[in-house]
Amino acid sequence: MERIIISRYPEEEVAMSQLHHLDDALDTLTFLKAEDLVAEQLKSQHQMTMSNAKRIAKRISSHANLAGQYATLSLNSPPEISFLPGYYCILNLAKIYCLAGPYSTEFDHHSRWHGATYNAQGKMSQSILTDEVRVRGGGALALFYKTLTNEPISTDRNLKLKDVYPIVPGIGSELTTITGEEGKSWFIEFYGKNNSGKILAEARVLTWGKDRQQINYSGSVRAIPCLKGFKKKPKVTGTFFKHFDETPGLTLKEEMRNVVRTEFLVNLREDQPCFCHEQSSVFPMPEEFASALAFFHLSSVCRYNPEFVDKLSKSKFWPMLLALRRHALFYFLLSTWSYMIQKNYFLYS
Repeated sequence: MERIIISRYPEEEVAMSQLHHLDDALDTLTFLKAEDLVAEQLKSQHQMTMSNAKRIAKRISSHANLAGQYATLSLNSPPEISFLPGYYCILNLAKIYCLAGPYSTEFDHHSRWHGATYNAQGKMSQSILTDEVRVRGGGALALFYKTLTNEPISTDRNLKLKDVYPIVPGIGSELTTITGEEGKSWFIEFYGKNNSGKILAEARVLTWGKDRQQINYSGSVRAIPCLKGFKKKPKVTGTFFKHFDETPGLTLKEEMRNVVRTEFLVNLREDQPCFCHEQSSVFPMPEEFASALAFFHLSSVCRYNPEFVDKLSKSKFWPMLLALRRHALFYFLLSTWSYMIQKNYFLYS
């Protein structure tokens, strides 16, 4: 079988810089404010007519400008209140996704409310991981989830933050220090074969222990959301497969990409395989959505639960939250630009 490298987007764009990468990521917002450039991307990468692309580009430019101001405010604010402007930065970036995405006609119906709630009057928060947010079936965050996954949030859901934080990028080591548990992320090696019009797609899910010994995944395929529709290969630990008919005119890689839920993939770098977070099959989340929920929760705590903010600032969770406000923002900025250009965008030294 042929090894197929599959990542979030089919192509890559690499930028080299010797400066601070968060500053460089913030500079992508200047591209998103450039209406002519954005209109070109909307036409070429998101299949919009030029007249519609120009109209949408104006709106994206406004959200990018506001996101930049909120980002600056967040990064220069005292940490205890920085998550409030940080969330509004993330929210405006999420709205850029929605405007550029396939459901942009629904934007005005959903954009005026958050799509999530936090009950500050509920039981006293004991830990940031046991705290909950309620995700609604409508609102900006609901449309963001639909834009990312092509699936609506059909019913309201209560989500514990312990199921959100393992998916947020850039805080894995801090979370491991706090919980004593390694993150549940798995590398995926894809293989494909076309046998007279019948495609066999195979995914080998694995990781490596501290001694660099390979560990094959032994859990359910339903906890690996990018492999929806795959079945376990009999008598082979950590290997899953899917049979389907070929589509004339597509390459084997294109065929494979069509059956992998690439929105759940996380690409490390161009020379390494991508990986996927092991998570609940009930409500799987792409990285961007998990980050948006984390920032929404923390912004709500800032506004409505000052006692909990004070408690957090003196707890073992605080170093993780300080990392989150910078690292998660960094990855969200790169992800937003990647979505606009439909390429995996990397910043290297």
